[in-house]
Amino acid sequence: MQNQSQVQNEQQRQVQIALQKQLQVEWDAYQKEEGGSVYMEVPLTVKQIEYPNFPNQLFRRLPSLYSLLKEYGPDSSHSFIYQHPYHEAFDRDLLISENLAHTLKEHLPVFHPNQKRADQQLVLLKEGRLQVILLSIFDAAFFKIYLEVKQPDNMWLIHPNGREISSHPHRPLSAEEAKKLERFLLQIALFNGDASYLYAHGAAFSSWLKESARDIKLQFLGLKVLNDPIQKEIFFRHLAL
Repeated sequence: MQNQSQVQNEQQRQVQIALQKQLQVEWDAYQKEEGGSVYMEVPLTVKQIEYPNFPNQLFRRLPSLYSLLKEYGPDSSHSFIYQHPYHEAFDRDLLISENLAHTLKEHLPVFHPNQKRADQQLVLLKEGRLQVILLSIFDAAFFKIYLEVKQPDNMWLIHPNGREISSHPHRPLSAEEAKKLERFLLQIALFNGDASYLYAHGAAFSSWLKESARDIKLQFLGLKVLNDPIQKEIFFRHLAL
């Protein structure tokens, strides 16, 4: 029995080594991108709070993370392309601000070390539809002021773990909306390479993997954690296989 266990452990170790090598090759390919000069974030200003059609005008212009990843997918002709259809890992209602999407003037692969983390998000309830917007630090600083001044009941700020940042009263989520938000939190953790969050929510993560694109989601996460020893350890020990 002990010998059988040792054999299984060795087999698992060999599989992990092979997976890490395969991930490293793809990760290295994305690091060659330079992206040009530094992107200067376009700040939202307090003056915009009084614009008649703000913030709806802004929200209509925002791309989804799905569409942004698809644009650079395997069939595209950009300076870099993703080797797998990573857009399949994300819902279309998970939006991303231009300020977060850009570090340099040209888009970098999301696996590049210069890619900004999504540390604050805006929850938006609009016409019976729940959306989440990944914000840059500049964006979030503006919306903190906007929410304090306007106190809309259909939007608020959250951390990646779902904890609320803004303190103004807002409409409670229905059971269906709360479930959708939990799904978004899994995707935010995936984008950030937060294997610890996904491991802590193992049942929800496992269920989400089984829905579709399991290998794509795990490949994405593997690339995201490759340069973070703590998250990498959690991924390979608990999530990869």
